[in-house]
Amino acid sequence: MKYRILLLTFLVSFGFLFSQHIINPDTPEKGEWSFSPRKAWETFQADTDILVSINAIRIDRQGNIFILNSKLNRVHVFNAQGKHLYSFGKKGEGPGEIKQAWGLFVLENRVIIPDMNKIHYFSKNGEYLKSLPTPAMSLSYLFPDEHRVIAIPFSSFQKEQREVILYDLKKKSKKLLFRVPKVKALRYSGESIRLMLRMPFAAAEELLMVKRSGEIWYGYNNAYRIQRLDLNQKGSMSFSIKGRKQKEIPRENKRVLFERVMESNRQIPKNVLDTMSEQIPDQMPCFHYLFTDLRGRFFVLTASSVKPNSRDVDIFSSEGKYLYRGNIRIDPEYAILQLALREENLVVFVEDPDGERMLVKYALNIPE
Repeated sequence: MKYRILLLTFLVSFGFLFSQHIINPDTPEKGEWSFSPRKAWETFQADTDILVSINAIRIDRQGNIFILNSKLNRVHVFNAQGKHLYSFGKKGEGPGEIKQAWGLFVLENRVIIPDMNKIHYFSKNGEYLKSLPTPAMSLSYLFPDEHRVIAIPFSSFQKEQREVILYDLKKKSKKLLFRVPKVKALRYSGESIRLMLRMPFAAAEELLMVKRSGEIWYGYNNAYRIQRLDLNQKGSMSFSIKGRKQKEIPRENKRVLFERVMESNRQIPKNVLDTMSEQIPDQMPCFHYLFTDLRGRFFVLTASSVKPNSRDVDIFSSEGKYLYRGNIRIDPEYAILQLALREENLVVFVEDPDGERMLVKYALNIPE
């Protein structure tokens, strides 16, 4: 009995006892799903501010929409019906001012904005609360809660294996979580990384993370596998789709993509665009966004190299079972630049063929 107890302790300590990996066939249990997007509203501006450059969209539990205007370093807030409620933040280096916003995170009662060398805290109604020094310079962050932040510091960028570190701002401590290959980047799900010329899709390999009921889940999008990041010693769990491979990007499609970019970037010489088009990878990543709903289900979205107005969607149960496959396709004249998904609410920042940009909300048909 004594040895059994010791063995059990050993297994629990190293996560072997609760290790589980679910391998799904590439056929969903419940078949195809139609999301049937219905446009609710759209807007070109927030009060008097024109929406030109948006690099983050968040939806809170009440359905309010927070967007980060990266050109103005301001946060605009809309209610679920599209009414602009208020805006806060401005460029500067004084108290509550933002030099260069690198993200937007909406927690239960806080709005957090990482800056170049500070992390700014605001209340949900935009009142400035405090600023803390960043524990490490980084372009990407994820906040499990108000006091903890996950980041890949610049100091590890030259290493062959980049370090993903959990910083505790309250205890002023840090913990190495794991390492990722040099080509990977970290982003909070829903943020889009552009290939230098605001491409209508992201072709770079990335490490994506999403929060779910106090847990963190992540995936390397060069393979279709998503797993739990063990912050609380709960053991290991992951799920994948067997046989799902990266889609090829035909050479002719690369040229079409850059011709589309060139239409709204006429100041860029054609030979430069030709050179850059050759640098696009030959394959698309397996997925680009991770979201969860109130039931703990996972929504995994994949962009298309030729259809900028659509996203393929796989829905998994909270236990990682592959349930549905579907596609979200919005108005054909739009190219999706940013998006956020929460329950039946889809909010996208889009660009039309004339280069005009706007924020659009759709209502989706979501399985019960």
